[in-house]
Amino acid sequence: MRISSLTDSVVARISPAGYSLLLAVLLAAGCAGNVHAGDTASIATSIKISPLLAVAARELQSGAGANPLNGLVRSDARGRIQVYVYVDDTSAGAVSTLGANGLQNMLVNPAMHIAQGWVKPQNLDKLAALSFVTRITPPHYARSR
Repeated sequence: MRISSLTDSVVARISPAGYSLLLAVLLAAGCAGNVHAGDTASIATSIKISPLLAVAARELQSGAGANPLNGLVRSDARGRIQVYVYVDDTSAGAVSTLGANGLQNMLVNPAMHIAQGWVKPQNLDKLAALSFVTRITPPHYARSR
């Protein structure tokens, strides 16, 4: 099989949602040659944060407005972003650790391994660095057409 055929086959199977993750991984891999040994943990942490959420967090931190990405990500008057935190552990200890690392007004769904809540943009990296956190995304909002 030719490499281009294999590549086309793999790309055809990636869901639209998977493209953002693929892009983040490729960007991290492309930058890997310029990374210092101490920075590898921060790359692993940033891969857990949805690119859309990362952009919205930067907008809020820069003071670009209280409506990040024109409402694709919700923020409140306190400068927090609403997030889904996907976790491997929903025990009381894990939930307490999420709270201690900045996740507020939390609702936990153990069956879906999701903690929904509000977090200040500067705390996203702290949450992503937790070993039991697998990814952080904006919630999936219902939208009228």
